[in-house]
Formats: sequence, structure tokens, C-alpha cells
Amino acid sequence: MEKIIKGKSKNTIKNYKSTLRKFIRITGKKIEKASIEDVNKFLEKLKEEMEPSSVARHAYAIKYFLKMMGKYDVASKIEVDHIQKLPPTLTEKEIEKLIKAIESIDEYIVFTLGYFLGLKASEVAGIKIEDIDFTERKIKIRERVLHIPSHVIEPLKRWIQSNNLTTYLFEENGRKVSPERISSIFRKLAERAGINAAFHSLRNTRIYEMIDEKNAEEIMKFAGFKSIVSVARFYVLKEKR
Repeated sequence: MEKIIKGKSKNTIKNYKSTLRKFIRITGKKIEKASIEDVNKFLEKLKEEMEPSSVARHAYAIKYFLKMMGKYDVASKIEVDHIQKLPPTLTEKEIEKLIKAIESIDEYIVFTLGYFLGLKASEVAGIKIEDIDFTERKIKIRERVLHIPSHVIEPLKRWIQSNNLTTYLFEENGRKVSPERISSIFRKLAERAGINAAFHSLRNTRIYEMIDEKNAEEIMKFAGFKSIVSVARFYVLKEKR
């Protein structure tokens, strides 16, 4: 377990230890010694103390812990009550359709920021021009810094110049737009592409694609997740496909 925790952020370690302490308290065993019977006992006890959604989050976490420790035989038998829906994602063909359907620069930028940078609508709406470093091709999103794909740099510059933007990347009358405005731009694009999807599905798709490329800690930093459980949901989704 120390190998899994080593090098993780303080918040991640806090979440790890909280779930593991509960597991030991309820089962009397460490996670590395757990059987499927122990896990089921743990989850059944939690159902007496917590809301179903909280039980599901702990189940995701335990499943992830066991997988990281190589106990796939136990992890694969854990049944998670999906009170929280697994994150909706787009297929490769749907992403291609969206790209082909893009007709305007604002659609291109919204799509790119949602898909390649995994941003939420609220994060896109809140981007300040001063947060964009065109030289280093980086953008600051709250407490994290993300790399901007090279093919987006020029469209971003043209968008800012052509709209005489001074403060926000997307603004109206000098004020930032609402997250709904960003979602609306994507909805029109999705409708033209013949796809029924919300803007958030772009972020989910990017995170899902990273499962085979990055470790959980790297994904958490990229997405701005505060809990390992948020990443665990994507591992569960991967298992089911």
C-alpha cells in the first residue's frame, strides 16, 4: 500500500487513508488481505451508515485499490450499485463527426478546450486572456497549468483579435459569459453532427482515453479531481467495455 500512496498529493493520501481506516475498522483486515467476502461485509455495513451514493463511491475506491495491488480476482467480483451514473463518453467516430461538423472558430475553440484539455463549461467561461501563455503554449485553469495543443494557438489568437477581447476569452460587454453559453455553442455543433451529447462528455471522453496512458495521480492533476474516487469511476467504465 505504501507504494501506491508514495508521491501522491496530500488530498489523495487523505482520501486513501480515510477509506482504508473504515475498511480495517469494519472488517478487521488490511486491504491487501481482503477477500470478496470482506469487501461485501464492508459495503453492507456502509449501507447501514451512509447514503447509497456514498457507498458507491467507497466501492469504486476499494475496487481501484485492489486493482493497483494486483488483486484482480477480488476486484473483478465487486459489484457496484451504480447510484451515480458512470460518466458518459463519446466514441471515436462521434469525435470525428464533431470535428467534421465544425463551422466556426468559436465552435473549434470550445470543442478543443473541452476535448483536448478536458475543461468544464464553467472553466472555459472563466478563462482570462492573461491566463494564456502563447509563447510557452500553456493555460492556467484555477490551480493547474495545462498544455495547449499547437494547432489551437493561431485560432485562439485570431479569435481574441477579431473580437477585440480584453479580459475573457469568451465575453459579452466586457463580462465573462455563463457556462450555459459555452454549452449552447457545443449543443449546436452536436446537433449538426447528429450526436446527442452534452459538453461535459468531451471532458469525460478525454479522461477515459487517458486511462491506458497515465496513472491515477496524473489524471487527477490533469482533470483537477480532488478525490481518487472520481478517477475510479473511469476505471470501472473501462472494465465494463
